[in-house]
Amino acid sequence: MSSPTCHEASDELLTAIRQQPRWFRDALCLEPHEGVNFFPERGESNEPAKAICNACMVTGECLQYAIDNDISHGIFGGMSARARARMRGTS
Repeated sequence: MSSPTCHEASDELLTAIRQQPRWFRDALCLEPHEGVNFFPERGESNEPAKAICNACMVTGECLQYAIDNDISHGIFGGMSARARARMRGTS
């Protein structure tokens, strides 16, 4: 299988962006944040990502999106996957 061309990759990216909920465009996590990882590995601090979430105006929508889509990794709506699982009662 061959790799996609630059044009095909761009089309794929544009399609993915268009499929995102409208609120997603206002998310602070889309801006560059040096040293902040919204998908930290085990043992890596998630506090910098949570601090950005706490200042974001779409935190509620983001958290609901992660819950509705059963996203099991990363910081969404200021909560880790483990915290979201506890909230749902599935931890």
